[in-house]
Amino acid sequence: MYILNKSCECALNSKSIEALYVNDNKLVAMTNGGRPYVINKYKDEETAQMAMEFLISEIKE
Repeated sequence: MYILNKSCECALNSKSIEALYVNDNKLVAMTNGGRPYVINKYKDEETAQMAMEFLISEIKE
């Protein structure tokens, strides 16, 4: 996974993520404060969806 900027990395590390979702071909994390961060862009929406499912499975473990 590639973090596009330092503030997004801080949000992920502080566990302040409220939601993950796919918007077109982008995987987006929404913080508790309502700020969206693009985690990564993919070639298509299906690939972004698979990445989101993988990330959720890693978080649950």
